Amino acid sequence: MLTVLSVFACLFSFGTLVRDKIYYYFATFQWRNEILKYGRAQLSPKGVPKHNNKQQAPQIGEGNQYCKHRLLSSFDKLIAVVKTYPEVYLFIGYGSRAQYADVDEVLRGLLPKFQDIRYRCGEKRWLGIYGGDKANVTAPDLGWLIKRLQDEHGCDLLAVQAEGEPDDHTTFHFIPERQTKPNSGETLYGGMHDGKLVGVSRIYLADELVKPDSGGLRLLTGLIVAGGGRIAMEELQYADEVGLPWTYVPSRAGDIQVYGSTYGPVHNWVTDRLSNGQQPVIVSAR
Repeated sequence: MLTVLSVFACLFSFGTLVRDKIYYYFATFQWRNEILKYGRAQLSPKGVPKHNNKQQAPQIGEGNQYCKHRLLSSFDKLIAVVKTYPEVYLFIGYGSRAQYADVDEVLRGLLPKFQDIRYRCGEKRWLGIYGGDKANVTAPDLGWLIKRLQDEHGCDLLAVQAEGEPDDHTTFHFIPERQTKPNSGETLYGGMHDGKLVGVSRIYLADELVKPDSGGLRLLTGLIVAGGGRIAMEELQYADEVGLPWTYVPSRAGDIQVYGSTYGPVHNWVTDRLSNGQQPVIVSAR
């Protein structure tokens, strides 16, 4: 009787082993197909990697579901998040007035840059910082460009906004203390005022992010510029003055009447910048 039971036990164990092997094979096959269909950036865990310190990276989310944004309550917490990423880039460009004539054209121009970033970061996610413009396919400004970037190039997003609520797709969100003009009470959204950075510019271009440490490393890897108006131009000028590496791609405005030109004020400044002195920048072809 014991022999019979032993035989049944062995058959059961063997059957379980075979079943598990079959399940593992087809589950792996299905997983690979899903990666091909949806992309590894959406399906793999969104844990961000360590930077050059011992701080443990926060776990952003799991599976193929975007996690809801995390509201950062202080600038110190923003810095702590930035330190967990291998590379961090600030993005500036057109707002809701001018918008983009062709977002696909801009993404093609920046593709070599994104490929270089992905090559250096490997499977680790990198971070894009921007002013929190809302993503709207029917009014494609920087917000829509950034959303496309997130979907197609495997990065997390940090929205730094002067006011308002972020889109659901942002990973992190920070609203600094509101700044206003002394006499009018008008909100200072960004750029320079009285020779100083104001609004969101004072946050994502702060010394803690743009100045090199003792080893010559910056928390902000670089600035990526895709068109823009006055505020974007002032931010670019400041970045250039402090030696922050920047990449520019010519970007046609959707409404050329806003700035009276096809490529806007940033393009005019870059053209003058490249015609004088050294050129520590990369200009991507369209």
